[in-house]
Amino acid sequence: MKIGQERENFKFWFSLTPPKEKGINFYGEPKAKTLWLIIKNMLELGTENFNLFYVVKSLNENNFGFFVDRGLSTKLNSDFGSLEIFGLPVISTNPFVLAQELFSKL
Repeated sequence: MKIGQERENFKFWFSLTPPKEKGINFYGEPKAKTLWLIIKNMLELGTENFNLFYVVKSLNENNFGFFVDRGLSTKLNSDFGSLEIFGLPVISTNPFVLAQELFSKL
């Protein structure tokens, strides 16, 4: 099963080791509609809080970024901090199952 796709020079894939609940990495220049569909469908799949990090290209580098689901706001461990980045990640969803669910909606 695939955990990534490419659309119009925009590659996106689910991280096998996201820094928090769920994570999507992306590379390239997305069409606004594609990026919005990813966010919209992640919200429909249960994401409540998220961070979106996006770096616009400079010189010869392409755009890149990631989407991180912070978890349920009612849980104490929903705060996203340095432990998730530098310590042990908290992964609550199988990235292969998540990829199948999201890609079936795109």
